[in-house]
Amino acid sequence: MNIAENGIYLNLGLKKGEAARLLHFSSHPQEMEIGDNDASVYTLAELQASGFNQNDHHGLKHTGSSPSLLMTYESHRDYRNAYGRKLEVIQKYNGLELITHIQFYDGIQTVKFVNEVLNHSGEEYALEYVSSFALTGITEQTKGPRDKTGLLYIPHNTWFGEAQWKKYTLNELGYDAVNSFSMKRIAVTNTGSWACVEHLPMGCYYNTELDQSLMWQIETSGSWHWEISDIRGTLYVQAGGPTYQENGFLKILKPDEHFLSVPCAVSAAKGEFQEAVAELTKYRRRIRRKNEDNEKLPVIFNDYMNCLMGDPTTEVLKPLIDAAAESGCEYFCVDCGWYSDGHWWDGVGEWLPSDRRFPGGIGEVIRYIRDKGMVPGLWLELEVMGINCPMASQV
Repeated sequence: MNIAENGIYLNLGLKKGEAARLLHFSSHPQEMEIGDNDASVYTLAELQASGFNQNDHHGLKHTGSSPSLLMTYESHRDYRNAYGRKLEVIQKYNGLELITHIQFYDGIQTVKFVNEVLNHSGEEYALEYVSSFALTGITEQTKGPRDKTGLLYIPHNTWFGEAQWKKYTLNELGYDAVNSFSMKRIAVTNTGSWACVEHLPMGCYYNTELDQSLMWQIETSGSWHWEISDIRGTLYVQAGGPTYQENGFLKILKPDEHFLSVPCAVSAAKGEFQEAVAELTKYRRRIRRKNEDNEKLPVIFNDYMNCLMGDPTTEVLKPLIDAAAESGCEYFCVDCGWYSDGHWWDGVGEWLPSDRRFPGGIGEVIRYIRDKGMVPGLWLELEVMGINCPMASQV
């Protein structure tokens, strides 16, 4: 099944009795055929369940997963919705159903991938890994060595240094093409609810020989993982949510239950990194719900970063409020620390204003903000409770 949609060329291998394949996904048409033997590793989705073999010389790589290797193509749906063209590819094995959702967006070279696992059997399955996006063959049309014809962009992240995209050759990251496959992978992982603690859940591969880019965005506020490595002489990329191997994730899928992978948006663009960013930005704007914030675009001042750093008082806030008002700010947010007399992180949770910080009450500060023509705000993290919070002994 060959698809040309919005400047993206996507080829699917859909044969009865075989697993579904993603044979091509690029801003360029496919120019060379893939043999049946090699096509077996061009998996549309990787699904690993406990007790199943992982039929590949894989090391830590998420290749050869089962039962995805045992799945057989059943049918597909091809229709349009409010966003654009939508494909749903259905595979089945022993009471398990795997549906790959492929959503196009009119006029945008970005596609969203989601995998859905449904359990129609009478037994439980323990899911260890469900890819959101899996593409083998990102070097399939290059003539040069697979470790010499691409650049990998990785977005490093930290407080005060957000979104620091760095460009690497694969060799610089320790990957060298020494055989038709290797144990080495380039992997970026996050564990926990701080989704961007070290890296943004993104990546970009630029094929320098073909002048085309592939950028992926894992859409989750929790754990995630992506990796690039090789299989049968070509590179693959996989991206998705939490895994058992990297994050300790295990989903017990009971009979009649279903599980959705986290979404992964993938842009395929002609040109380098910036061209892929442009397409992904269009996609982000398309999926953003209509909201008052985007329509009014208010100017907001927050007193935390590079400022009070969680140590507010009435005395230090008033000059800041004056300066924010003079600068044209419309909102003034008092960030963390307003609820504690001193060190507060391990005692956070009651959210009661500190009399020591605000001798006249926090209401004095709130009124001062309003008197300056701004909307006041207070930082809250309601789901957090420190171990020394008085309420901790009551739960």
